[in-house]
Amino acid sequence: NRIIEVEVLNNTAICLFRTGKYEESLKHLQEALEIGKKLDATTTKGTTLNNMGLIYHNRGDFKNAMECYSSARKIHRENGKKRSEGTAIGNIGIIHKNCGEYEKSKECQMEALRIHKEIGHRVGEGLALLNLGNLYRVENNLHRAEGYYNNALKLFRETGDRVNECAVLSNIGKIHMVKGEYIKAMLYYEKALALCRNIGDPYSEAVILNNIGLLNMEKGDYKKAIENLNRSNELCL
Repeated sequence: NRIIEVEVLNNTAICLFRTGKYEESLKHLQEALEIGKKLDATTTKGTTLNNMGLIYHNRGDFKNAMECYSSARKIHRENGKKRSEGTAIGNIGIIHKNCGEYEKSKECQMEALRIHKEIGHRVGEGLALLNLGNLYRVENNLHRAEGYYNNALKLFRETGDRVNECAVLSNIGKIHMVKGEYIKAMLYYEKALALCRNIGDPYSEAVILNNIGLLNMEKGDYKKAIENLNRSNELCL
């Protein structure tokens, strides 16, 4: 069954992505997309395109990421797949944020939040809240950002989503760092670091070690800063 083959290729690609093997992940997704086109299986094409968008996004290729996400959104909307549509909309919002288009990004995240609430998809709801928190943090509205983060953290813990729990903990740490609350910041970073190591997520570990390095710099501990930044860099290679 070639539909199952496409599903397996997508699942394998996500596992490769989570372990930092982006090129290998992309090859699996390109193969899945070609099979999906031959079968004219629109739902599987939408899933594959969204996953390809994730890879391009993490490589900083926002143009290709936006094309993949937008195509996935169109396919999922036409097929009435609201959960997948909400995911694609949220991902489009992240691209807008990365391009400095904050209002467009907020509109996307609010639409994604509405869709996920409507269908009772709690992880999707948590992701939209996390993304809104990121937007308000970038705008230095720290109080509002922390409110979104805490709501997202509650949902991720209740649903057992440890990858995104790790992301929220790290971002709450960033808020405390900006406030100059270094002890609290380090506490959240250490919780996030322990969690991402436990689940074997080198990408998240690299991000958190970079954050810890920046915190070390803020405190004037340059020796520790260099150690953590070097460790972060090694994980990115």
